[in-house]
Amino acid sequence: MSIEFNPEDSSSPSNNPIPRSSKMVSLVMKTGLVRDEKQASYVLLLIAVLFFVGTFFVIKNTINPSKSELSPKEQQLVPVKTPINR
Repeated sequence: MSIEFNPEDSSSPSNNPIPRSSKMVSLVMKTGLVRDEKQASYVLLLIAVLFFVGTFFVIKNTINPSKSELSPKEQQLVPVKTPINR
């Protein structure tokens, strides 16, 4: 069994040009707010961090809503914890 290589084959991945930046980086660069790819990457990283922080607060408030955000009718349904005096 022998392996043959065809260097003239243009469908090989080594002959295809590799894009330098992603589509999102080029989209951010089209806005004109950044000058180069590195700044665009930082902007995308900042956006991702903001979304993660926002998601954290949404999940936190969904799981454990504060009592001040409840309507008066909903506050009547929440049991009040009173300290036990011994």
